[in-house]
Amino acid sequence: MSTNETPERFGNWLKPSSPGLFGLSLGGVIASGAGLILAMLFVVKGNTAGMLGVLGLTAAIVLLGFVRFGGLTLLERATNGFSLARRRASGEAFYVTGAMGTLPAEFAERLPGALLDVDAVSGRDGIDRPFTLLHHKSVGQLAAVFGCSPDGAAMQETSTVDAQVANFGGWLSEHSVEDGLAGATIVVDSASESSAAMVQAMRDTVAPDAPAFAKDVLGAAAGTLPARAATVNVYATLVYDVAELGGDRDLETAVAEVAARMPHQSASLQAAGAGNAKPLVEAELSQAAQLAYQPTRDAELALDGLAGHGNARPFSQAGPGFFDDSAGRVVFHDGAASMTLMMTVPPGAHITARSFERDPHRV
Repeated sequence: MSTNETPERFGNWLKPSSPGLFGLSLGGVIASGAGLILAMLFVVKGNTAGMLGVLGLTAAIVLLGFVRFGGLTLLERATNGFSLARRRASGEAFYVTGAMGTLPAEFAERLPGALLDVDAVSGRDGIDRPFTLLHHKSVGQLAAVFGCSPDGAAMQETSTVDAQVANFGGWLSEHSVEDGLAGATIVVDSASESSAAMVQAMRDTVAPDAPAFAKDVLGAAAGTLPARAATVNVYATLVYDVAELGGDRDLETAVAEVAARMPHQSASLQAAGAGNAKPLVEAELSQAAQLAYQPTRDAELALDGLAGHGNARPFSQAGPGFFDDSAGRVVFHDGAASMTLMMTVPPGAHITARSFERDPHRV
């Protein structure tokens, strides 16, 4: 019997912050304290002009470099603007790849920006599952990406949801003591994709000797499906430092260490409600990158996969054919535009199992 009760409260949203006082970071507090001490020395010497100058300089430094407006300081905004202007002037913010590109042949379809320095390293983990790690050479880090298939909480008992949340908290707490781990993220990718592959899969399941009426009914049912359907993909990514795992930036040792940890990470994610959490291979990572840059190719890639034609393009060559970052906040690529929004102030409500449910009063 179902015993769905009042949703359990799992706590509040927390905003990451560094130690400090009065909303200032530790660096801001140190700068303010140093300025005040220096100003007091001028007061002792009777130098009023020097005191006012030091106080004004300290206030300007704190205001420009340590007070955040919308998540960024004024100095960070100025630096970002200067960086964008420099990339515009040098032509780094715009390029065309592929047959019409001007890049060397080895960079014909390379990923843009920081991803240009990322290589794929494949192998098998401790329980003989294939995996692919992304090696960011310039920073010496390895990223392991797990594809998850969570069931959600709509049809689950409250006790099951509570247990999964507790296990997820345990998974997070393990990261604070795991050697070599630099960070972890959970990404929920929700998109509207073509239903062509779903329709084709339904039609392919029809037995050749099925009655004509059954074939007609299934074909009519498949024809009533909308042209596009909502899809949700969940990814868990763990990033490791190569130097800490392998010593002296030994990539082979670091890869072996990450591979040995993968089965435990999959089991922990599964206990936290992630479903069958399995490491992604290069073909899956490459397809995810291609869809991110070329979302209009979703039907083509899905139908190719259904027909058994896997994605042969390596991850490093899964870049866009057109990329324009000159606008700053909006990136244009292959007939689409992308914008990243960052939440700088967390919601004030408590977190419950229903926190992410769609509001029925909204369209």
